[in-house]
Amino acid sequence: MDTIITFLNTTGKSFVGFSSSMLIQSSLLIILLLVLDAFLRKKVRLVFLYGIWMLLLVKLVMPTTFSSPTGLVYWIGDKVPGFITEAVSIPEKIASFIQKIKPMSETITSETEIFILPLTGISPGPIAETSAQLTVEASPATEPVSWQGFTLLAWLIVVTAMLLLLIRRMFFVRGLLAKSKNPSDSMVETLNRCRKQMGVHRTIFLRISRVAAGPSVCGLFRPTIIIPQNLLSRLKREDLRTILLHELAHIKRSDLCVSLIQTILQIVYFYNPLLWVANVIIRKVREQAVDE
Repeated sequence: MDTIITFLNTTGKSFVGFSSSMLIQSSLLIILLLVLDAFLRKKVRLVFLYGIWMLLLVKLVMPTTFSSPTGLVYWIGDKVPGFITEAVSIPEKIASFIQKIKPMSETITSETEIFILPLTGISPGPIAETSAQLTVEASPATEPVSWQGFTLLAWLIVVTAMLLLLIRRMFFVRGLLAKSKNPSDSMVETLNRCRKQMGVHRTIFLRISRVAAGPSVCGLFRPTIIIPQNLLSRLKREDLRTILLHELAHIKRSDLCVSLIQTILQIVYFYNPLLWVANVIIRKVREQAVDE
């Protein structure tokens, strides 16, 4: 039990340190991106603006320090000034000094034992009992769970709950596809023409759903465009073509993969309120960039 608590406290301390650094760094980046968004919104293409916002996702998968292989210090460590390397070697010098004086302490101990040996006539009973008593009294108490450990546990609980909701959503979409119907031949023909126009060479599926609230696309490995059934009666051929081109643009730009990464990062860093705001903006810019 003590081992588990120690591991929890140690891991929690590392987690709090990493999370605090990431919270500060990502928040500063989001503020900077918000300023750039406001300044560049009407001056550049939305595709370019969307690419700028992708820097946030890159940051969230990068380390918060420079000591990893992706950091600067990792590659220039041999070029660090001499006074820094000398400062780093100070603990080694201290350890060497301790090793040198250790034989001296052993000699003093052995010489001291010469004066203790003649006292063997004293009854060792009370001394042994006292020693045992001191040993019992000196035994360490069970280490309590630190606040960092509780923070890690709370984070794990929230992340697990959010992942379960994500999995539930995935099963809902699978059920929606299972209950959907095949499109007409004319719709499939329109889809194939749009697919060739967009330069999408992979197979794209089309389904008609009674439950879907609006047109959408799902499936990383089996991209499927979903059209609500109640929308078909009001759609003209040109309107259907516009919808299909819009969804095909998402597929061509791998927006489904980016959206999944974005969702997972949102779950991991749920404690950052600015990230929730940034994700709303990213989704909005993504939709606008497709229609640009």
